Amino acid sequence: MLRIKSDSTLTKMVNKGGFPKGFRVGLRRIGWYEDEVLAWLKERERESREA
Repeated sequence: MLRIKSDSTLTKMVNKGGFPKGFRVGLRRIGWYEDEVLAWLKERERESREA
């Protein structure tokens, strides 16, 4: 599970291309494809190891 405490933080990350774009699953709900989120997490892990 990915814990982000602020909707605005997530929105900023998506708008900057820093997090996969979600899709609407309800009036106030957004979902993400698991494979896209896992790829994003692996990229963050790779970046942290190279830093």
